[in-house]
Amino acid sequence: MDDPIYKKGDLVILNDFGELVVDSNIKVGVVASDPYSTFYPPNALEGIALEYWTYDVLFGSQLINLIPEEFLVRMMIDDDEEDT
Repeated sequence: MDDPIYKKGDLVILNDFGELVVDSNIKVGVVASDPYSTFYPPNALEGIALEYWTYDVLFGSQLINLIPEEFLVRMMIDDDEEDT
């Protein structure tokens, strides 16, 4: 598994998809936890389970737990989107 992309305190600026998922007027969040590895299915053996990084992210007063890193990347504005 690669090293985590985000760390506690990083800003999360949502794109249109992210705003739809979070379902609030908040467009900016903050990573509220250090990254932690998660296994799916939870009780599977290490060699059989999928392992990925997850984060807890705070949007306003709403804390969303266990957001997978790949999903968080899709929810955020990237540098190319900011230029348009």
